[in-house]
Amino acid sequence: MAEKFAKDQRTKRPAARAEYYLVAAKIVLESDGDLNNLYKYLYRCFVSLGDAAVENSRPFDSVRQLYLEAVHLYGKRTDVEHDEQDVVNAVIRFLYSLFNNQALIPMTGKNMPSLGEALNRLIEKHPDMSRYFAHVAYLVIHSNFAERRLLKRMYQNHTLHNHAIKYFEQCGLDITNQTTEQGFTGLWDQFKKYRFDKQRQILIELRGLRGFEPTQHWLVDNLQKISTLIEELELIRCQPWRVKRRLVVRSRRRPLAAYPS
Repeated sequence: MAEKFAKDQRTKRPAARAEYYLVAAKIVLESDGDLNNLYKYLYRCFVSLGDAAVENSRPFDSVRQLYLEAVHLYGKRTDVEHDEQDVVNAVIRFLYSLFNNQALIPMTGKNMPSLGEALNRLIEKHPDMSRYFAHVAYLVIHSNFAERRLLKRMYQNHTLHNHAIKYFEQCGLDITNQTTEQGFTGLWDQFKKYRFDKQRQILIELRGLRGFEPTQHWLVDNLQKISTLIEELELIRCQPWRVKRRLVVRSRRRPLAAYPS
């Protein structure tokens, strides 16, 4: 019943659709506990939450994190024979959200571009490709689906390939073996390890600041380090397990229509 209602809503009333998918996920959890069904309803719930965030003009960081979580959960399913349009739409909307313009995010089927068209639009129109690519890279390393659908396109597209190599070089990775598709994929494996090591290092540094009261002199001396930390935190502040836990807690206290804050 809950799933049928959610499907009937399509792109209408996304917050209500998210509520019903969450109910469906809870029913699965309390009955047979089938993980594929659980991930199916949870990923659709997060797609709907992302759509609701766009509809309600929420901050674009919130929009991206909700779509990212949807794609991450979709990648955990083992019963997928053909990719569902909802997850493709989530990736496309994630990419268009990088323009930070709500009017540019395609929300209906009649104006929905393909993944290739979305990537090309960003290459041609985005004013800050280096910052855009950092977000795309974050999407790829946190989603099996995004990795599978985007890496080949990046390798074959000369502009995207060059942006990737430049970005990896800035991260200090060894880019000597990147001319073949296998070498390019290996670079992404290197980058994944680099990002997770970086995340662990930042969390250790932040724990070290617990209870510390910085002086004005200390702030001036460490301004560059603080700026770098802030940039890194923009990409790691909303880890998937934290999002899921927060969703469960919030769903007990108030309607999902009020999420995200």
